[in-house]
Amino acid sequence: MLGRPYWYLVPWLPDLQEALDILRAREFAAGRYYPAVPSVDFAEPAFSRQRRGPRHDSIEDAIMDAGEQGTRSILDIHSVNSRSGFGIASPFPRAAYLDLYGTEQPNESDVRANKDFLRWTSPAQCIYLLTYVRGEGPRSIVFAGRSFG
Repeated sequence: MLGRPYWYLVPWLPDLQEALDILRAREFAAGRYYPAVPSVDFAEPAFSRQRRGPRHDSIEDAIMDAGEQGTRSILDIHSVNSRSGFGIASPFPRAAYLDLYGTEQPNESDVRANKDFLRWTSPAQCIYLLTYVRGEGPRSIVFAGRSFG
């Protein structure tokens, strides 16, 4: 499969677009995108240590500077929608939750331990999964995708 995989885990918010916007702003401010860094290491603890700061005036400037290969990060994803498409985060298939986790409501530990959800990602697109705390509801959102190339 083309592109470099990426994934982020963020606190759950009922407004998924707001969660995506907050994530994009966080990653831009940390400078965890190409061309600010050649590549982002998504494995912890290295990921959290990568905080060079932004190298552009805006997310839009970073996207323009990255060119055809994109920023290799969540900055390339601008919206949440029920249908997949270029620059869009769409829901992880319900049947895939059962296939990977044996439940439609996996917890964070399950998702961290089994990142096979990356098989459902495509270049320049993103999926999102929800993680849960049993009996309490959603806990976090995982945004996962692949760079353009």
